Amino acid sequence: MIKYFHPKKGFTLVELIMAVSILSVGIVLVLRSFLSIVTALDSSQNLIKALQFLEAKMSEVRLVKGDTLQKTQGEINIGSRKASWNLELSPLESEDSEESLEEIKLKVFWLEGNKHRDALLVTLRNKDTIAPQY
Repeated sequence: MIKYFHPKKGFTLVELIMAVSILSVGIVLVLRSFLSIVTALDSSQNLIKALQFLEAKMSEVRLVKGDTLQKTQGEINIGSRKASWNLELSPLESEDSEESLEEIKLKVFWLEGNKHRDALLVTLRNKDTIAPQY
């Protein structure tokens, strides 16, 4: 009787180890890219919240005269982070113009991870008039 040699069907241990290691590297790379995306999204949301605060605060500042401002700095929450803000009003001297202008600088800054982040909004206004209320 003749015996035929049939190789076993399947994978060897070395092939399985190689496949698992390649798959593991691929999964790690995908997870790292997701983590980067989540970090960038969180950073973008914090910047948007800071800009929304700056817009609201700037509208508030434009409605009052500079010498009647009560608060020029403070703290707010941006997402889950504490942030500080400060307001600077500085007069602008102009020889050409009869109007007295002032520069309004409003800045928010916070710590994100180990990086300092900030957002700045700057505008000019007539020092003697206030913006109309609608």
